[in-house]
Amino acid sequence: DVGGRALVAAWRDLPGRPSSDGVRVCAGETTPVVSAVIDETGEVAAAIASTTLVETGLDATWLRRHRDALRRARVVVVDGNVAPDVVAAATAFRDDVTPRRASSSSSPSPPLVWFEPVSAAKATRAGRAGVLHRCDVVSPNARELRAMADDARRERRGEPPPRLSASGGEDLDLDHEAADADVALAAARAHEDVVALLREGVGTVALTLGPLGVLLCRKPSASATTTTTRRPGAADEDEDGGAVVYAHYPACPEGFGDGDARVCVVSAVGAGDAFVAGAVAAVAAGWAFDDAVAVGVAASRRAVETDANVPFDPRFVSFTALAKDAREVRARVKLWTATSSDAAERRAKRRA
Repeated sequence: DVGGRALVAAWRDLPGRPSSDGVRVCAGETTPVVSAVIDETGEVAAAIASTTLVETGLDATWLRRHRDALRRARVVVVDGNVAPDVVAAATAFRDDVTPRRASSSSSPSPPLVWFEPVSAAKATRAGRAGVLHRCDVVSPNARELRAMADDARRERRGEPPPRLSASGGEDLDLDHEAADADVALAAARAHEDVVALLREGVGTVALTLGPLGVLLCRKPSASATTTTTRRPGAADEDEDGGAVVYAHYPACPEGFGDGDARVCVVSAVGAGDAFVAGAVAAVAAGWAFDDAVAVGVAASRRAVETDANVPFDPRFVSFTALAKDAREVRARVKLWTATSSDAAERRAKRRA
């Protein structure tokens, strides 16, 4: 259809003329569409989505035809819109490779696997597929994180979700004028959910916090530059008291930069996708993972400055154009470690 032809044409026009062999064209079907209504602040007020074809047209058989290409990739991004069996097929190569240390240069490392949850309703698909241990990175917001953690607890242990918020993990009650305190509080409220995913074998949780930026969450022993197939288990979590290393990447706020560089929020649509795209593109280009995350944050800034679905002008979204913002974001990253007892204490202080 018209939308499908436009997308394929745009893909083929990308620099380097990438192959479209992996793009599945479904004759007689309608290309998925999402329509959103934006409020006066640029946030989504309502949306209607038609994405059924992603679930029915993209199947595990199609993915298996491209298994070798998946193995050769630097990064494999799995979108939560696809069915659980497709999530499993897209990451199956991780069980076929021998984990290598980042310092090994004799052969390339396995591709980094990044799962983008999409929505709370679809966030559980990686868990339902039984492949959380194959995911180097997952990038949920607070609600999606809670859905994934609750599902992991139910599936593996039958544990009830922690009673941290009546709104299911989304009520962060953030005051953007007190960003440092609120980021720490957001981390405390999300802590047990983060621990639940790390316990299942996820390498890094990249928790998106809207105007407060992104919070990378890892086990103390984790390496951002090593891809391994981790096995789920609770023993290490029990021994370290549920310790998590947090790295806060601040968003590019109003007034970030000067002159024409000042941020002007038009629409928040696509900001999360731009974050993932920027970070993934940087990793694929050879950037260290932690630096690539800063590129993703810079790309999300460009996304909120346009009413288009995504920013596309190379003057603003090339690596050269994003480098200055990325350096400033990276320079402002704050690190800390918290245990489950630390998080519980901060939540208790907040309630008091």
